[in-house]
Amino acid sequence: MALQKEIWLNDIIEGLFPNNTFAVRSIDHSDYVNDKTVHVPNAGALPTVVKNRSTVPATITQRTDVDITYDINEFTSDPVYIPNKDTVELSYDKRQSIIGGSKVALSNAVVSDLILSWIPTAPTFIVGTSGQRVTMVNNCKTKFDNDDVPQEGRCMLLTPTQYNQLLNELTNAQVASFLSGADPVKGIVGKYLTFDFYMRSVTAYTNGTTVVPPTSTNTSNAGLAWHEKSVARASSGETMFGNEDDPTYYGDIYSFLVRAGGQLIRSDKKGFIVING
Repeated sequence: MALQKEIWLNDIIEGLFPNNTFAVRSIDHSDYVNDKTVHVPNAGALPTVVKNRSTVPATITQRTDVDITYDINEFTSDPVYIPNKDTVELSYDKRQSIIGGSKVALSNAVVSDLILSWIPTAPTFIVGTSGQRVTMVNNCKTKFDNDDVPQEGRCMLLTPTQYNQLLNELTNAQVASFLSGADPVKGIVGKYLTFDFYMRSVTAYTNGTTVVPPTSTNTSNAGLAWHEKSVARASSGETMFGNEDDPTYYGDIYSFLVRAGGQLIRSDKKGFIVING
């Protein structure tokens, strides 16, 4: 009987994960990530200006500033055990695969939480459904224009369905212009009406004009429009904990920790929109 060979490749097929590159389009507060709470002062109302003032003394006013705060959270991965036999018998590097996968899992958890942290109580909602994506972007632009939000630094995060519906509504010339603004290295998938576009499979879930957990019924995966100076993020990067050659487990154990947080840092909520539908 002939001897049959079995071939094990040196690489393992890893999982697929959402795109998190959009998160860098925010103010970086990572210098304060080792504190429990971050305070972001917001200036109060501007003073009244009077033309040709005829009465003096003028009324004295006092500006009341607003303090926006957010907490830094701790994200930890479950410890993963690697038996000794897996380090010597497998054709691929299981240790590196587990370390890489744990980092990606933490990143996804942090960014998913960051999206929810950016959304304020009673946010501005703009409806966008199939056949109305161009109108949706126009409405977001108009809202930002009316709120004096700078054109440079505007971003929009859409689900794949929303993104493809928008492309289908654009003319061939508009699609060409849209895609010419793409930057794959930065995760930008197009530029249109002052917005840099990003795409992620999961964003935030809404039910009507309420942000809800994904386990709720009658939910839709919403899009976001924001200005990069209206939101903040803070992250410590991953800290790895390892116990190699554990004498009781006869192998290695690894886990990871990240400190992170974020917030919409404008008290007037300008520069942030939830796209419902």
